[in-house]
Amino acid sequence: MKAKKVLVLGGKPIGSCELVDALKKRGAYVIVSDYLPEEESPAKQVADESWDVSTGDIETLRKRCISDGVDAILSGVHEFNIEKMAELSELLGLPCYCTLKQQQNCIDKEAFKSECRRYGLEVAREYKEEEALELPDKAFPVVVKPVDGSGSRGFTKCLAKSQLVAAIDCARTFGLSDGVLIEEFVDSEALIVHYTMHKGEAIFSGLADKFSLQAGEKGSPIMAFQLAPSIYEKDYLSKCGTAAKRMLEGMGLIEGPVWIEVFVAGGRFVFNEMGYRFGGSLTNYLVKGLCGIDQMSLLIDTALKTASEDIVETRLCADLRAIIPMHLKPGHIAEIRGIDELKRKKYFVALTQVHWTGDDIENWGSAQQVFAYLHLKAPSATEILTSICDALDCLSVLGIEGEELLYALFDPRDGEREALPHFVIKRLEMERG
Repeated sequence: MKAKKVLVLGGKPIGSCELVDALKKRGAYVIVSDYLPEEESPAKQVADESWDVSTGDIETLRKRCISDGVDAILSGVHEFNIEKMAELSELLGLPCYCTLKQQQNCIDKEAFKSECRRYGLEVAREYKEEEALELPDKAFPVVVKPVDGSGSRGFTKCLAKSQLVAAIDCARTFGLSDGVLIEEFVDSEALIVHYTMHKGEAIFSGLADKFSLQAGEKGSPIMAFQLAPSIYEKDYLSKCGTAAKRMLEGMGLIEGPVWIEVFVAGGRFVFNEMGYRFGGSLTNYLVKGLCGIDQMSLLIDTALKTASEDIVETRLCADLRAIIPMHLKPGHIAEIRGIDELKRKKYFVALTQVHWTGDDIENWGSAQQVFAYLHLKAPSATEILTSICDALDCLSVLGIEGEELLYALFDPRDGEREALPHFVIKRLEMERG
């Protein structure tokens, strides 16, 4: 049988290399396209073929796909590339797990909040721009962010009215449009809820507690640690599970991974944003560990028109699952050490790499400074913390003068119990009886 030709859009964004690897294991002939030279595009280096065509050049890609007989198009987690995947698939009449309109609606935070209200799910209070500029002092802090942004870029927590104008300008700089969202700041813990859409049904696929910290003096709060299953899972499913499932199914989503960020405070579950894709750390690893659903295979099955097995909501995971982003100080990556050793550790699940040797790192103050996301497992929170310490000692990313660039926003080696997230302290207390 002739191998299916699959075009992967983008060779450097998160998920591209993993997607190429999964496709090749399925016997596909994989092409990667972007405007980068091969030495700067990791997925091009492992693909069967590469095209030097920008993922935004839809017309050139369309013609090339026709002339070369491309059977399917896929992309990693980059929202721009996912939209282009949906657009190009539609132009060519190829199968795709999502439509362009669905992606745009899921990225649009206002559209998502409107859907939440429709199904009785709580969201943060919003303010129009002119209304926010007249707010009394007691209404602060508020949050300002792009209506269609991602990765915490353009996010500002305003403690006073005097900060609003600069925050609004910042949000517009990082958004895809001029739309700005201004809303109450919900002082709470965050959760990431996972669902898998299959044949139009929303299947609950796990819930993780999320801990965020500010990246640098002027940076935005970004994900510093996730642990699953969440200590709030039973309460979430009891209060929101039915409505959230109805909402996703009512949005017309048919296949693919969904994540939703929810704030939890005082028994309230406040819905914030969603993605109709893998999370930026490649959350398909976490989902597979928690409930056995292989979301990567589901996307490939959809693209290749391969029949998928029925998916049922299950709980397979006896271990806790965690995600720890490892960050980089500004500098030039000259050498990376310890990855092979790390992969031999019993706690290791996967390493989602974001930067490679030769990359220049600036003080972006955002998730752009993540070197890699480590997925790990262990029977207890105590062992999860020990494993993170071991991993940070194992890995090393060196600059051109031999300086260590690697660090973690959440580093258990500091040894201060007060610095631990509430959900970790709760887990430790449960383990110690």
